[in-house]
Amino acid sequence: MARILCPSILFVLLLATATPIHCESSDESPPIEELIWDGDDIPQQNLPPYMASLRSLTNVHFCGGAIVSTRHVLTAAQCTIGRSANAINVVVGTVLRSAAGIPHTGQLLFIHPRFDRKTLINDISIIQTNRLIEMTDIVQIATINPSLTVGRVSAQFSGWGRTSESIFDPDRLHTMNTTTITNAECINEQYPENVGRITDSKICTDNRSNQRGMCYGDEGGALMAGNEIIGIASFHSYCDLNVANIYERVAHHRLWISTIIV
Repeated sequence: MARILCPSILFVLLLATATPIHCESSDESPPIEELIWDGDDIPQQNLPPYMASLRSLTNVHFCGGAIVSTRHVLTAAQCTIGRSANAINVVVGTVLRSAAGIPHTGQLLFIHPRFDRKTLINDISIIQTNRLIEMTDIVQIATINPSLTVGRVSAQFSGWGRTSESIFDPDRLHTMNTTTITNAECINEQYPENVGRITDSKICTDNRSNQRGMCYGDEGGALMAGNEIIGIASFHSYCDLNVANIYERVAHHRLWISTIIV
């Protein structure tokens, strides 16, 4: 969770993402110490119990997710599109991306049928695991919020995304407190290329007050209001903390979700 400059060494990597690019001239950028705003480290005993790390078969974290039943994990469609279910490891019960945790293999994937890979509209999917996710003190199901959250709601987000301009990802889970804003406010805080992507299915948060926000690797993680999921991390504008973060609004998809999680 941080803001990243757009150095040329990252250009090829950034072309592969679906997020629009907004780069600033390094001549106009503030000093490096003003560019980095980290989330707070989470000790193991404070692990959000719904939290899941989606990893490749070689144990490389690529997205977050949230446990929503003993067999299902909610995440972003961009995290699962183009992947087979059995190529996804769902790891729960740990704050460290390098730790084995409690692994589960994907068995079925449910990607929203109207997911648009270009605009990231309907950016939501569900992974069904190959076996039950056993509930413990540190592994629990998160409740899906049934109502449409509006602006000025206090929320919390956790993820393993980047915490600085470094290309290296953190090992430990980080968390931040944030506040939702209305979609009208969100549109006013976006780069022009993102305005058309702020639909009724999205919910936004304001990063400017505490200078913390999403970054690469945070996608798919859950935006929480208390103990309820209100959003799934969808996209950011190159980790820029002066631009609102965008999440898929979970309540907008509650009927679709209910057809899968019975």
